[in-house]
Amino acid sequence: MSAQEKQTCSYTISGKVFDEHDKEPLLYAEIYIKDLNKGAISDSVGKYKIENVCEGNYVLVCMHIGCDPVEKKISVPKNLKVNFVLEHHTEELSNIEVNAKRLEEELSQQKNTITENDRDKNSGKNLGDVLKEISGITTLNTGNTIAKPVIHGLYGNRILTMNNGVRQEDQQWANEHAPNIDPFAIDKISVVKGSAAVQYGSDALGGVILLEQEEPNAKIEGNIYAIGNSNGKGGVLSANLRGFADKKNQWNYKVNGTIKRSGDLNAPNYNLSNTGVAEKNIFTYLQYKTWKRGLTLHYSLFNTNIGILRATHIGNTTDLANALESSEPYYIKDFTYNIESPRQSIMHQILKAEYFQRLKKGGKITFQYAAQLNARKEFDMRRGGRSNIPALDLNLQTHTADFTFQNTTPRKLNNKVGVSALYQKNYNVPGTGFRPILPNYDAYSAGAFILERYKKNKWEFEAGARYDFKFINAQINSRNNESSNETFSFHNVAVSLGSIYSINENVTLRSNIGSAFRPPNIYELLSDGVHQSAASIEEGNINLKSEQSLKWITTLSVTTFQKKIQIEVSPYVNAIKNYILLQPEQQARLTIRGAFPVFAYKQTNAVISGSDFDLKYNIIKQIAFTQRTSFLYGRDLSTKDDLIFMPPVQFNNSITFQSGTIKNVENIYLTLNYVSVLMQYWYPQGIDFTAPPKGYGLFNIYTGIDLPFKTQRLSLIFQVDNVFNVVFRDYLNRFRYYADNMGRNFSLKIKYHFSHNPKNKTL
Repeated sequence: MSAQEKQTCSYTISGKVFDEHDKEPLLYAEIYIKDLNKGAISDSVGKYKIENVCEGNYVLVCMHIGCDPVEKKISVPKNLKVNFVLEHHTEELSNIEVNAKRLEEELSQQKNTITENDRDKNSGKNLGDVLKEISGITTLNTGNTIAKPVIHGLYGNRILTMNNGVRQEDQQWANEHAPNIDPFAIDKISVVKGSAAVQYGSDALGGVILLEQEEPNAKIEGNIYAIGNSNGKGGVLSANLRGFADKKNQWNYKVNGTIKRSGDLNAPNYNLSNTGVAEKNIFTYLQYKTWKRGLTLHYSLFNTNIGILRATHIGNTTDLANALESSEPYYIKDFTYNIESPRQSIMHQILKAEYFQRLKKGGKITFQYAAQLNARKEFDMRRGGRSNIPALDLNLQTHTADFTFQNTTPRKLNNKVGVSALYQKNYNVPGTGFRPILPNYDAYSAGAFILERYKKNKWEFEAGARYDFKFINAQINSRNNESSNETFSFHNVAVSLGSIYSINENVTLRSNIGSAFRPPNIYELLSDGVHQSAASIEEGNINLKSEQSLKWITTLSVTTFQKKIQIEVSPYVNAIKNYILLQPEQQARLTIRGAFPVFAYKQTNAVISGSDFDLKYNIIKQIAFTQRTSFLYGRDLSTKDDLIFMPPVQFNNSITFQSGTIKNVENIYLTLNYVSVLMQYWYPQGIDFTAPPKGYGLFNIYTGIDLPFKTQRLSLIFQVDNVFNVVFRDYLNRFRYYADNMGRNFSLKIKYHFSHNPKNKTL
């Protein structure tokens, strides 16, 4: 952002709100810029602040319970202080509880947000790999192209992704089905690592990934990304355009498009045949927003074609046993961009409409409707020229409706209440020639929640409860071609209690304990057959019950030594009754489609405990050291053994050298990064097909510069991942049985940012 841009759109309007009679400060007054989507609420001493205001002439409005609104015409050529005096009687305030500030959502649970620098550094990667910048988050991989987020050892339907306020509902039931999301279309990525089932529902038992849009900073602005990678000889081209569409900045828009293409990836010693990717994505967003009301329309299309490592498909049990013991895949061919079977083709569309309205007596209501269509095709290796006929062809339709009321005045008991409903229809497109692994089904669910927040002195408290109902009607065709219906119904209740204690401005303690439930999904209940893209046979369990989780997480945040050192420690313990796990069976199975390892869904009682540790030390102005450590331990209480597929201990250390501006070159930096992943010693004996692989360490280098040109900026990033081309296999990679992970990769990333404001010429 240029100096002119910062100067023009970074003004602040601040001041105080007083009672006319006794000159006492008025808390919870709403101050907003008329016909502009910016505002604030006064705190316990009547102060307010509206930031990032552009130069111009405005009408500033102040509202409070029992008062007539007061308007003031203002001109913003610089930072302004504007005070308001309202006619208000003190007896009308006697029942108002004192709150120092507007309370945030997820109050007692730490919300970690990925910085723009980290997002740029990881641009071109999938969402799961981007999220690994946050401690406590790993990925469950299927090869090197499919990554499913893991939060504190939990994954799958226990992790909810909120994509611009919409529950992401794709075919996410299997361990290797990654979220169908383009990270380039997202402005802000945050993670809540505790259970957030009270507000978001049962799929948030393990945590929530929040993907959000931010308002434009200019009439017209945009970014163009061009990325090249040596491993896979591929690249990414992405561009977005956004801005305000009217003079009052009430209408804003965003359009984003991404193209991604790469060929076979390489392990350090051989080619990983048939691991190419081809992806095309579109994102559009249109919003009308004032302080009083707003309407948002959103459409996105995610379309990808992913090759599945050819060496995972084996013809007989003898060759499968040999492959599991071999240090190299049995199938290795020269590099190619061709994506052949086995492969998967996925298309996911979202259409959303959202409306909010602020009420005259305080409060905000929001209604949202979203429709999603997910089409998943998985292609097997078939004889007779039939490889282009999908072995699995699924269409999933999802309709969701949400209504919330959020209180903005302290006179109401409830801070936030809401109801939601969901309808899903899953349909197997005929003509595959195979019995589908998943039946046709209809699913209905409904929920209601209540959240209350309260502040007193240095303490803030929150409490919440939620009720959910889910009904599934599945149409099953047995192996003998006999049709039948299976119905399932689940009633669940989630409760959460939390607090935050601000010892002083440098020390904060957050603690939350939450009881959450998650009903088994249809795949866990009724899957039966070869799951082609996972190269396995997977079997459901019709007798599964709802998981019941009780998680306690506490986060201590400390800033010390003149704010040079920032420390965050988050220990947690999660007791889960009826924990559902996909566990390997001892015997592989030979089918007409080849030999595959067998996995079955089982249920047990479990405890997962661990801790995340984050440290940032600004040694001097130009040098900073960061350290992230995550460890956890999962215990099967029924068998008195370790849980399978738990992330091993990880250490992530970085040192960054950064200089100031040198001859119009800004943000010059060099980061040396070392990631150490220990061997997983805590695993159940005699269950998995092979023992966990050895631990490994990866050395990475990142360097970059910014070249500013008035209202434009060119950013160049060069990085090398796995500098020493280390040979390793990751314990959470489902294809570790067959091949090594990807080797060294050189990346060149170019980001071109531009902005323009016709009214002010420059921003």
